[in-house]
Amino acid sequence: MNKLKFYAIVLAGGVGNRFQSEIPKQFSLVAGKPLLMHTLSVFDRCPLELEIILVLEQRYVSVWEKMVEHYNFAVPHTIVIGGEERFHSAKNALDIIPDDDQALVAIHDGVRPFVSQDVILQAYAKAKEYGAVVPVIPTIDPMRLYKEERSESLDRFYDRSNIHIVQTPQVFNYKILKQAFDQGYHVTFRDDSVPVEHMGYPIHLVEGNRENIKITFPLDLTLAEAIYPMMFDEQ
Repeated sequence: MNKLKFYAIVLAGGVGNRFQSEIPKQFSLVAGKPLLMHTLSVFDRCPLELEIILVLEQRYVSVWEKMVEHYNFAVPHTIVIGGEERFHSAKNALDIIPDDDQALVAIHDGVRPFVSQDVILQAYAKAKEYGAVVPVIPTIDPMRLYKEERSESLDRFYDRSNIHIVQTPQVFNYKILKQAFDQGYHVTFRDDSVPVEHMGYPIHLVEGNRENIKITFPLDLTLAEAIYPMMFDEQ
């Protein structure tokens, strides 16, 4: 019997337009090291022996390689060039994975360095069972829908306890994911699970961790510096 293969695609091809910085947010320093290195290290510590595929925009490959050398970063990973949209970047990475109907593939944001090992392991375990898994956390704030210059409370129509915020890593059976990403791009495919759902596959949920924030704005770096010691002590 072939050994079950585990892959982690880390998407870091963004240019950080909302981050108000000369360099993309994934290269900003947290606890003295580039944010992206912390993210890759989380997966490197996973006991599942993951193969890590890092997706970068072409113009930042040399920047990353210089950082790897400067910080003596030793986490093994394969670099793939990103595409026009998130969908295309994930597909570029997926296309280099050998065909294996049983393999499990995670897709993770490069700017989420604080996902817990428990969430990673649960996501892979449930993906082995169900085929498609997304980590989520409950919504705690009121939400409003804005459309055509009007807004309305979602609490009028939905029980807030049933609304969840999506995180990554999202983990899928290779065959399911490959089929979903071979169907072609659609503008609604902003989340990795949506192409899979579009093919008719159900998406199963696992509980995420609140520390697993996505670094998007400069303020998030301050939060990251506060979160880092807690996660470092845990892992």
